Amino acid sequence: LTQYPVLRRAEEQGERWQVWMAVQRVLALEEDRGNAYNRRALQRRRDLEPALEEVIVEALNGARQAEAQGALSHAVARYLAVVEIRPEHAQARQALTRLRPSIDDEAKRLYDEAYVLQERDLYRALQQWQRVLELTPADHPYHRKAQVQLERSHS
Repeated sequence: LTQYPVLRRAEEQGERWQVWMAVQRVLALEEDRGNAYNRRALQRRRDLEPALEEVIVEALNGARQAEAQGALSHAVARYLAVVEIRPEHAQARQALTRLRPSIDDEAKRLYDEAYVLQERDLYRALQQWQRVLELTPADHPYHRKAQVQLERSHS
């Protein structure tokens, strides 16, 4: 399984925080450090590193705007990106803590919806479980549950 399409989509959308997150996923998943996907991801990471503070500001501004518009999953994805780039970032961590009850509710709703969908529309179920992964941090119970479901579907 390669995350290269994720990197390509992120580059097409033009939001550098998404590119950074996609790069990190490619590097985490690709074991062969010499393959083309990995080389491209490493180059993109080198390109972005000098601008990481700007990337953080862009992600925070986007998160605040998304939150103000009620787009919880978009806000959370951006806050999570900031925390991945700078784990000690206080504003992003505080926002995630404040949003945790809403994240829990939305993750449960998406997971349950996907669970019901899997019998009649596996593609949509997979999309919903992927949204759970994007919405929740790795230590969240629904993140782990969605990850298991996605792994099962690929085996």
